[in-house]
Amino acid sequence: MADRKLEAFVASGAQTVTALDLGCLLHLAGRARRRNLPLEFRHLAEVLAGCCDAPPIAASKDRDDGNG
Repeated sequence: MADRKLEAFVASGAQTVTALDLGCLLHLAGRARRRNLPLEFRHLAEVLAGCCDAPPIAASKDRDDGNG
């Protein structure tokens, strides 16, 4: 199920995935990272708070921009 969702995100041209369920976000972010997919994952609270300068959920150290 995660792979189908990730494929749909990539096919849509999305760069950021936003959701309310942190467990789901962590699962999808981890799977996307293992597959080297160019997606960021944000909890809706992060987006509403305007804190998107922080590294995305489950960001690997090599993808971290150093602001977190």
